[in-house]
Amino acid sequence: VQAEPLCSILRILDQGQEENEFRERILNAAVHLKSFAGQLEEQRAAAVHGEELTEALRHELLQEKQAGAAEHHECLRVTEEECIALRQERDEFMEALQQVDETREENY
Repeated sequence: VQAEPLCSILRILDQGQEENEFRERILNAAVHLKSFAGQLEEQRAAAVHGEELTEALRHELLQEKQAGAAEHHECLRVTEEECIALRQERDEFMEALQQVDETREENY
């Protein structure tokens, strides 16, 4: 007769133990989830930082490219001006040679 209340008490204790184990598993899962969330946040921050670095590098490369293009354009302009000046000198020299030739012909 006394075994039945003892069994009830043991069942209640067993149920309590199961509930404690379940709570412990839930708490462990919550700790793991919190850790995982922290890792995800770190990865997200690293990705954002990576995107910012990529954008900064892209901007820097674009500026270098534009500066290089401007420098190249300036070199072409200077080269073209030098070319025009050399042509003028050549034309003047050819004119002078022609005058020398004409003067020679006149003298002979």
